[in-house]
Amino acid sequence: MSIITNDGIAPEYNKPITSQDALATAADTVPTREPIDTPEEELCQSPQEIVGSNQFKAIFSRWKKNYEPLVLNLPILQDIIHNKNVPRWVDRTKLRQDLQSLFNHWTTFSIRYGIMKSQDTEQATTKNIEKFRTLKQSLYQMFGAIEQAVGTKKNPFHFENKSVFLDPTHEFVIEYSHFNDQDKERIQTGDEKLDTIVREVPVVTDVIPLINQIIFTTDSNKRKGRFKYEEHKPEIKALLDSIVPGDYLALPLRTGVTNTLAIFNKRTFLEQLVTCSQQFMVAKNFHGLTFDNILFLGVSHETITENSLNDRFYYTHQPVGGKRVHVGFLSDKLTTDTDPGHRYHAYAKKCISEMANTEALLREGETILPVHGACVQIQLEKGGEWIGLAFAGESSTGKGEMIEQLTRMKKAGSIVDLRIVAGDMFHMRKKKRWMVRHSCRARRLWQHVKCRLKNDGRVC
Repeated sequence: MSIITNDGIAPEYNKPITSQDALATAADTVPTREPIDTPEEELCQSPQEIVGSNQFKAIFSRWKKNYEPLVLNLPILQDIIHNKNVPRWVDRTKLRQDLQSLFNHWTTFSIRYGIMKSQDTEQATTKNIEKFRTLKQSLYQMFGAIEQAVGTKKNPFHFENKSVFLDPTHEFVIEYSHFNDQDKERIQTGDEKLDTIVREVPVVTDVIPLINQIIFTTDSNKRKGRFKYEEHKPEIKALLDSIVPGDYLALPLRTGVTNTLAIFNKRTFLEQLVTCSQQFMVAKNFHGLTFDNILFLGVSHETITENSLNDRFYYTHQPVGGKRVHVGFLSDKLTTDTDPGHRYHAYAKKCISEMANTEALLREGETILPVHGACVQIQLEKGGEWIGLAFAGESSTGKGEMIEQLTRMKKAGSIVDLRIVAGDMFHMRKKKRWMVRHSCRARRLWQHVKCRLKNDGRVC
């Protein structure tokens, strides 16, 4: 198991996540691609275990690169935690400055999450959540022990802005599993190297928010740039060589009439994974599914540039007599680009929907119309006929707000009942009559996850 809390950097890079990954802290981790050896143990259950873990040492090392400590080093900190006192020769005034600086570095990263092996039972999920909360309690105890050891009756010591740590804006548990042999056989993209990578990526079975609402800050509420469709498969060998399966998490999604496997870089696209888990229907029981679309999010921009590829592109593999599959890639540049339109909070959603819509339009023998809009059913009187309503429009034109107003009308008694069929995208399939299959799920994004615009604080 692995508990990490930041911009998505995992404690191991050259191997998939396993149940033996036991490093557990609530801070950021080393930014290199070097593996960190992990002892075979349970999650850290005490302040002493936390400061003795390899991951905490990596955090401490990264802090020292950005700040030159006056007196604090790791042995002194471990001595404070273990013995609850400060060595006599240490200048307490300088020590307080160092400790506050370390704390500030730690709380810069307000995302706290756990990535844990799924056991496919409610009891196991509850146990995973309890382990995560026990770890949090150990962290609170650690900070309390430091304050008690460093402070005195005449001159107490308290960390400034401790509420930032105690009340994070992001806190969730991600449970994962793996493809079985039959699942792996169904992954056929026409590229052996790509097939091998996809088969080894851990597969998300659930994303569980641990606070009432997760709030992500976004720079824009509109996407900028094109998700380019390549008529012919580009040369992607070097790009595939740069992908380490253990750096990614795959999210299996039911997208309208298609199935999509969205594969997110844990270090750069974790926020997008969480929002997509709320915007689409996650296929928790993914065994037996055949995927129409496979999309990698957060691949190396450096490798893409060196090989003259687009920052975001997808292509179609159509074997003779075989099943068609669409394969796409988004570079990690989109998370650091200075243009706000490239950091749109729903960038992943748009690309996933575009691939699903492409496949829907290509379906032979079927008439399918993808619609960028919301779809609801309302009942005006008890026992009366259900009336279908659809609101089509571009991003930020008020589709979600219309649903919200209808929800308020139901609460006020103006309408008897309301069913939300689709929130942002749906497929209309014509058989004997037109039928709607939602692409973006019915549950509204703001029920569990909010995205707040950085410039004016509005929720979008």
